[in-house]
Amino acid sequence: MIVCTSVCANYLAKSAVLAETLKRHHPRARTVFCLVEKARPERMPETAAVDEWVLARDLGWKHFGRYIISHSRVEGATAIKARLLQYLLAHFPRENQFVYLDPDVMVTSDLRELGRLLERHPLVLTPHLLEPGNLEMEESCLNHGVFNLGFLGLRRSAEAARFLEWWSERLRHACYDDRANGLFTDQKWVDLAPAFFEVHLLRDPGYNVATWALQERKLTRRGGRLFANRRPVRFVHFSGFDQGVYFWAVDRWVAGNKLLARELGATYARLLEAHGEAAYRQMPRSYDFLDSGEKIPAFLRRAFVDPRWLPAEEPYDLTMKQLRRRLLPEQRWWRRLGRLAKKAGRRTRDILNGRNG
Repeated sequence: MIVCTSVCANYLAKSAVLAETLKRHHPRARTVFCLVEKARPERMPETAAVDEWVLARDLGWKHFGRYIISHSRVEGATAIKARLLQYLLAHFPRENQFVYLDPDVMVTSDLRELGRLLERHPLVLTPHLLEPGNLEMEESCLNHGVFNLGFLGLRRSAEAARFLEWWSERLRHACYDDRANGLFTDQKWVDLAPAFFEVHLLRDPGYNVATWALQERKLTRRGGRLFANRRPVRFVHFSGFDQGVYFWAVDRWVAGNKLLARELGATYARLLEAHGEAAYRQMPRSYDFLDSGEKIPAFLRRAFVDPRWLPAEEPYDLTMKQLRRRLLPEQRWWRRLGRLAKKAGRRTRDILNGRNG
């Protein structure tokens, strides 16, 4: 089994916790982590649990800089996930089982059920929710996606390859946080996957224990082992941990053993601290800056969302002055188009109102 993740520099301490807790329970698993930065930082976590690091730009992209510049940090880290899994299938031909886990995951026991499922199914997903009742989170799922893509399991197969080709193409088209238009990074696309592909839904409450599921999963501890609804907890997903979301959800939704849930969060915080979390959390993303060192403003990043603008350029090689010069004609053209559209709209209203003359 190969376990991978996609991580920016500010999550490097989290990725170390993921790797070490995974190896503790799955010592034979191979960890291949993808760093979505221009290069490896001088300071990396001191852990032998990550078997291999690969840079996102080395996954086989054409014009990677042109692609990544239009994405925010979260968008960029999720936009490369399908390509990462394709890379692993191509470079590890003897491996048959591949698992993606978000870097803010802590593995708490072995993944035996998942291993058995991947012997029979090409794709395994976990829904955010397993039971109705949390109206607030049900509404959130309608915006963010039915399935949590902090986890994905796949078996080497024609069906999995077909899924990855589809998913990769969709992420190349649009992997943005644009919920007004029905998109949320890589996640909302996969709502369609069960209609298009052979997907197994893993509804085990011990998998992907997270803030959104705390209301429906009763945590207990027996003999030093953690259980959710009497099922062994396999991994906990601390999504939004830096923003205090985990402890907020414990106070708001955990009806049973709040102390155990808080202790779980405190354990994760201690592991992060041991890997220098405070320093890593402050690290900027290198793709937020041109190679000249200039910070990329939001308006310029938005310009690159249009694939027709500088489609084959390597924008990071340019200076801000050079990019502004290229953008200025586009801005003039957009303003002129806007004026024409406004004029056409007035003309249409005049016709509808009988003032055609």
